[in-house]
Amino acid sequence: MSPFRLIFPLMIALALFVALAVSIDIPIGDVVSVLRGFPVIAMAGVIGATAVFILLSALKWRMVVREVSGQGNGIKNWGFYLFYTSLGAALSLVTTVHASMAVSRAIGVKRHLGQSALSGAAGSLFEQLFDVGVLLQFALAGFVTLAFGHGVFTWIALSIAFCVLSGGLLAVVSLFRQQLLPKLSRLPVRFNRKLSDLLQWFAEPSALRIFSPGFVLGMYALSLARYLVLMLRAFIVLWAVNAPVAWTDFPGAFSLVQLSKLISITPAGLGITEWTWSGIWLWMGYPIETTIPFILANRVFGSLSLIIVLAVVYLAAVLAPRVLASGEATSSASSPTTPGGHPQNGTAG
Repeated sequence: MSPFRLIFPLMIALALFVALAVSIDIPIGDVVSVLRGFPVIAMAGVIGATAVFILLSALKWRMVVREVSGQGNGIKNWGFYLFYTSLGAALSLVTTVHASMAVSRAIGVKRHLGQSALSGAAGSLFEQLFDVGVLLQFALAGFVTLAFGHGVFTWIALSIAFCVLSGGLLAVVSLFRQQLLPKLSRLPVRFNRKLSDLLQWFAEPSALRIFSPGFVLGMYALSLARYLVLMLRAFIVLWAVNAPVAWTDFPGAFSLVQLSKLISITPAGLGITEWTWSGIWLWMGYPIETTIPFILANRVFGSLSLIIVLAVVYLAAVLAPRVLASGEATSSASSPTTPGGHPQNGTAG
């Protein structure tokens, strides 16, 4: 990646943050006071929610890798999946959300399984497609709820209806996977060679296994759980800063803010997410000055929790591999190592 492609998104994020600071009338000291007074129990809740979120993401990726490898092959050590998933989440703080997880996991697959980085990225992008689908359905429920002035119970009813509908649609489509997947792999993609190469993966026999009804519904259920955990984490921050926002307004607002991740061109949506939160709260009748402490606290402590979880997983994988290990790796590659580079021999390095 060229320095320009790395620095330019950061410049955009900085410009957005400066514009937000100029547009509001709130002393910086008040914001600092809110951040310094963030309750310890709330920080523990944020870290815990982030840990569960990463665990669910790692579980989804583990399912894909082992199913693609066939007959449960692939690395069984949980440390591998947890480390490269938490690394990908932390990398989103310095690069775009879309690329960070795929890059991290591509490195892991190439290093530990001896497979191409492209196959690692394809597997990661596949499991993230379920997250995008969940995000879209909740965003639609949030938009309908807020646009027509309905309450939280309408959002809940619509969300449940969309979940049932999406699950049924996934099950039906997966039943016809033998007819659909070969056509998908032959889609003409002239403008992007890498995308064309990725689509060829759907012609592989392993693609049939990961598109079975039971597998896709399991992935979808995990994506639902992952989304709800992220919502809980943001709600903990809302409660901790004592923001003057009705809890019944939060689910719809959160659903629409998550939609901004699809168009994020800055690291972790930096700046874009904050402006989206501000606009939606303003649309709902909450002045920006009263919601900015929550917006900034959500950014600061959410980012901090990613770094903390990555550090804990790394230390556990290096210093206490038995804590994370669930078995030996079974792959055609040479004996894999832990993320720290130590052999998986059941003893600390």
